[in-house]
Amino acid sequence: MPELSHAERYLPEVREWWETWRNSAQAEAFLPTDVQRLKVLVLLVQRIYEMEGADLKAYAELRQQESLLGGTVLDRQRLRMKVKKETESTSDDVLGDLLG
Repeated sequence: MPELSHAERYLPEVREWWETWRNSAQAEAFLPTDVQRLKVLVLLVQRIYEMEGADLKAYAELRQQESLLGGTVLDRQRLRMKVKKETESTSDDVLGDLLG
């Protein structure tokens, strides 16, 4: 996944959001269409951080779009997405890991 183009234009929180996705395990499987979706979402993330009040529609859209990219453990399980952890375990089954 590429570095954020024109990173200096974005707030530090937005650059951190991009780097989090860029360095995520699921990013290894991203296709160009997934990267394009993140390039659109970065504008939404910037807007959210610039707003003084809460825009629930913007938050809901961001949550939905991140979910489609496997943003949480439950999203990845629902998508049957397997990602490598940095620890010894290679499964993304956190509940299974907790239950033994």
